[in-house]
Amino acid sequence: MRRFLRTRLPDYMIPSMAVALGRVPLTPNGKLDRNSLPDPFAHAARPANAFEAPASGTETVIANVWRQLLKVDKVGAEDNFFELGGYSLLALRFVAHVERQTGTRIDPRILFFQSLRQIAAGVPDLSHAREVGVS
Repeated sequence: MRRFLRTRLPDYMIPSMAVALGRVPLTPNGKLDRNSLPDPFAHAARPANAFEAPASGTETVIANVWRQLLKVDKVGAEDNFFELGGYSLLALRFVAHVERQTGTRIDPRILFFQSLRQIAAGVPDLSHAREVGVS
């Protein structure tokens, strides 16, 4: 669906989530009943005990950078940068940090859609990168 929509819509209009409906809920007037639509995040939430620590190596390095940038205590392997409180300027700082450490430029847009584990899989091994503060 997203691939099809990309051929017809600008990037900012591509939905990040889709929910299948058996039928569209309507008001008695025949209009969309927004209050009856299902919560798209209802099944996305993970229980608090489902925390999965980052694996060693690149995941741990990225988690440490996120922890420093986002000023959070805990970053899991399946966490998303923006769901942890990130925003566009911090995303650009993260991208710059990875580029300084590895020489590899990553697309900041992946932070919207990918987990820490998915991002780590797409960048070179950072486990040997020198640990410097994120500026």
